[in-house]
Parts: sequence; C-alpha cells; structure tokens
Amino acid sequence: MTERTGSWYHGAMNNAASDNNDQVQQQTTQQDQTGPVVTPVGSVQKETGPVKAATEFVKPSESAPSVSPELAEMGVETKGEHPTLTPADLQAGITHAKEATPVLTQPSSSVQYPMNAQQAKRALHARVGDSIRWLALLILRQMKMEKAQKTK
Repeated sequence: MTERTGSWYHGAMNNAASDNNDQVQQQTTQQDQTGPVVTPVGSVQKETGPVKAATEFVKPSESAPSVSPELAEMGVETKGEHPTLTPADLQAGITHAKEATPVLTQPSSSVQYPMNAQQAKRALHARVGDSIRWLALLILRQMKMEKAQKTK
C-alpha cells in the first residue's frame, strides 16, 4: 500500500494534477513535431461562411421606365419628373412643389384657455386633490411661458 499524507480528496487531486501534466507534455511534443495547433476561439468561426459573388446588382429606382413597342403603339408614354404646366395653370398660380415648404414658427392666433388668469388664480385655493387646481397650475404656467416668449 502507498503511504497517504492528508485526506482522500488531496490524494485524488494530486493524481489528477499529475495526469494533466502528462497530457500537457504529450501535447507539447506533438506540437513540436507537427507545428502549432490553432483552434478557433469564440463563435465568430461558426458564423462566417463562404463569400458569394453578387450576380445581380441593385438598380436605382429613379431610372426612367422603359415602354415596350406594343405599349407605345397603344399610346403609353413616359413622363418626366415634373408634369408640364400649361400657361393657364401658371396664370391660376399653380407651380411645381419646392424642395422645402416654409413652416411658421410663431403662433398664427392667440391661444384659448378654458379659464382666464383671474379664474385660475382663484382655483389655486382649491384642495390639492381637486383637478381644477392642477388645471389652473398648468394654465398659469403656460401663460407665464407665453409672456416670456413675447418679451424675447
């Protein structure tokens, strides 16, 4: 029988460690003979595949449509990007759409609130749970912001 020092667990771990050392030594001798062994790391190797050459290219959608001779005989024509406007259209004020339509940043009319400032100030004395108080707070805040914008 062999002499044991320590518990059975430590003895088993020492045997496993010596087995691992033997395996590492065998791998290093194999690498010396055949060269380094490269193993793929991570999932990148799994996700890549062979690169296929694209046989069809994406065509721009803004190319002019082609009309077959049969359709041309029936009277089908291709139209340009903008419709042709007659002089009567121009006299009526019709023009082609511009790149950007200007947007008004200032309000066109005054804002109508559900209550005026005096009523809102009176509603502030209502109980905290009443919705009229919170509506009054919002209205007074909006009026204050509107006044600040007008002074700028």
